[in-house]
Amino acid sequence: MGFFLHFRVILCSKVAIMRNKGRKLLLWETNCIFLIFVYQLSYGSMIFIPPQPLACFRTIRWILLMVIFFVACREATPPKQPTLTSGQEGKGGRVYGGTLQLSEVQFPQTLFPAAITDVGSSHLANQVYEGLVRLDPVTLNIRPGVAKSWEIDSSGTVYTFRLKPNVYFHDDSCFPKGKGRKLVAEDVAYSIQLLCTPQPQNLLFNSTVKEHLVGATDYHDSFPANEDTEAPKVALSGVEVLNDSTLQLRLKQPYFSFIYTLAHTPLAIIPREAVKAYGTDTYIGTGPFMLGSIPDFSGNRLVLHRNTNYHGRDTLGNQLPFLDSIVIHLTDTRNSTLSEIVESNYHIINQLPSESVTRLVEEELQSFQSGKPKFIVSREPEMGTHYYQFNLTSETLKNPKVRMALNYAVNRVRLINDILKGDAKGPGHYGITPPIYPDYETIHLFGYQHDPEKARQLLTEAGYPNGEGFPILELKINDNGYKNTNVAIEIQNQLRDVLGIHIDIEVIPFEQKLSDMRLARGDIFRTTWLADYPSPESFLSLFYGKHVPASTEEPSFPNSTRYVNAEFDALFEKAMRAQTRSESLGYLMQAEQILIDDAPVLVLWYKENYKLIHADVRNFFTNALDVRDYSEVYFRSVRKIERKG
Repeated sequence: MGFFLHFRVILCSKVAIMRNKGRKLLLWETNCIFLIFVYQLSYGSMIFIPPQPLACFRTIRWILLMVIFFVACREATPPKQPTLTSGQEGKGGRVYGGTLQLSEVQFPQTLFPAAITDVGSSHLANQVYEGLVRLDPVTLNIRPGVAKSWEIDSSGTVYTFRLKPNVYFHDDSCFPKGKGRKLVAEDVAYSIQLLCTPQPQNLLFNSTVKEHLVGATDYHDSFPANEDTEAPKVALSGVEVLNDSTLQLRLKQPYFSFIYTLAHTPLAIIPREAVKAYGTDTYIGTGPFMLGSIPDFSGNRLVLHRNTNYHGRDTLGNQLPFLDSIVIHLTDTRNSTLSEIVESNYHIINQLPSESVTRLVEEELQSFQSGKPKFIVSREPEMGTHYYQFNLTSETLKNPKVRMALNYAVNRVRLINDILKGDAKGPGHYGITPPIYPDYETIHLFGYQHDPEKARQLLTEAGYPNGEGFPILELKINDNGYKNTNVAIEIQNQLRDVLGIHIDIEVIPFEQKLSDMRLARGDIFRTTWLADYPSPESFLSLFYGKHVPASTEEPSFPNSTRYVNAEFDALFEKAMRAQTRSESLGYLMQAEQILIDDAPVLVLWYKENYKLIHADVRNFFTNALDVRDYSEVYFRSVRKIERKG
C-alpha cells in the first residue's frame, strides 16, 4: 500500500470546515502563511495546520523530521513489482512461469565469491549474485550489472560507478524482519574489502585486484598475523564511497582488462549481514534467482526460485526473470543411454557426448527434417583447454627436459579419435591458449606434436635412457565419469610404450584434487581451464610467477604449477600495462612461447561443448565462455512437466 506526501502553502483568514467524501479537513484561523502537511493513504487523509506563527515554524521542523522518517521507511522496502502469474504473457509474446530443468555434470562446490574457482559454482553464482558489470551472453561485451553507468578518466586509472536506484538484496532472515535491504555503494566497497582480506577461502585476490587496485596489497598485508582480530591496520585506499549511489575505484596504472575483472565472480556484491550470519556459506545476493537456505552441495539437486524483487527488465520492458524456478540436477550424461537422455525431461543438457549427439540426430532425423524438432543441438567451441599440469617442486619434474619429453611422447590425435570419439575442438599442439581468438593467431606458436624419437632423446639427456631409473610419478584426476579415467589410462599406456616409464593414477574427489593441486601434493594433475574473460591473458595469468608463495606450505593459486620465469613475468606485465588490445596480445604471444618452451603443462585438447536444448526453451544463448544467463529465458508455452522417477 503506497502513500504520498504533499505540501501546500495557503493563506487562510477564517475557520473552514471542508468535507471531502466523508473526510473532515479542519483549518484554524490565522493571519500568517502556513504549511499544510497532508499524509494520504488509500483509506484517508490528514491535514495539520498550526494556529500561531511560532507554532508554524516548530511544526515545519516536526514535519521535516517526519518526512525523513517516512522516506527512510519507504527506501527500506523494495518498490512493489507487478504480480506475475504462470502463463501470463508479457510484451513480445514472452511467457511467464514454469520450472527449467537443467542437467549438469559438475556440481557447485561453494558460493563464497572469493573461493569460486570451478565452473559449476560460477554458473550458480551468476544467477544468485551480481557485480557492478556483467558479460552479455550473446556478444560477451560488458553490460551494466548493479551499476547503471560508469566513467573512466583520461588517465585510465580512475573508474567512477553510479549505482541503479532500485537494487535490493534477497529477502532473508539475516535482515531485520526478513526483508532484503537496498544495495548501496558501501556494499560494493565491503565486498572488495572482503576479497582483499587474507583467509583460507580467499583464493582469488592474487588474480583479480592485487596487482591493479591502489592499496589492495597494503590492505591485505596489514591484517595482524596470528592475532584474534579482523581489523586491518590501513584502509583500502583505492576504493572510495562518494555517496550511497556513487563509488570510485583507483588503479595503480591503466589496465584495459580491469572492466572485465569486475564482471568476474569474485567481485560479486554480497551484504555484510549475510557474511556475519553465514560466513563462507553465504548465499544472499541481488541476482534474478535466489536460494531459500544454505545450499547442500553434497546432494545431486539444487532449486533456485524467482527473485520477485529483481530490478532487471529486458529490452522490451518486461520484468525479469520469466521463470518461476530452476532445478539443477547432477547427472552423468556420458554414461547414460540415448533413450534415458531423451526421456529425462531435462530442458537443457550440458556437456553431451558427441557420440550421443550423432545417434540423436540419426534417430530424430525425421523430426529435424520436418522443421519441428524436439530438441536443438548446440555445438560451441569454447575458450577452454584440457591439460595436465606438472608440480614444479617435484625433484623429477623440475627438469624441463623431462617435461618436454612427456609432451612429445603423447599422441593427442589418437587420444581424441579413440578415447574422446571426436569430442574436442582439436589437439593441444599449440599452447595453453585455445585457437579461438581471431586476433591471436596461435598457429604461429611452436608447440608439441607427437614425436617419439625426440621424446626418448630428451629423456636420455635428462639422465633416464630408456626410462631407466625414472621414478614412478603420481597422476591425480577427479572422479568425473569415464572420460577422465580412460584418458589417463591411454596416456599411461603411451608413456610406457614410448618412454618406458610408469605413472600411477589416483582418482579422487574434485574438491580434494583442487586442494592437493594448490598445496603441491602430487606430481601431475588433470586440469581444465575456462577463461574468465575473452582474452588470452586469462590463460597466461595462471603462470604469473609473482602469484607463487615463498613456502610450499601455503596454497598457490592460480599459479598452482608454481612456475616462475622472470622473462615471462616481464612480458606479462607489459601486456597488462599496454594501452591497446593489439599491443597487449603481442606481448602475450611472446610470453606464451616462453611458457611452451618451459613446458610446465602438457596441453591435451581444446574444449568444445555440445548442449541439448528443448525446443520450447527461448532466449537461452550459448557462447564461447559458457556464460549462463537464465534471467531472460522463457518457455514458448508454460505447461506442467513432471520429471520421471
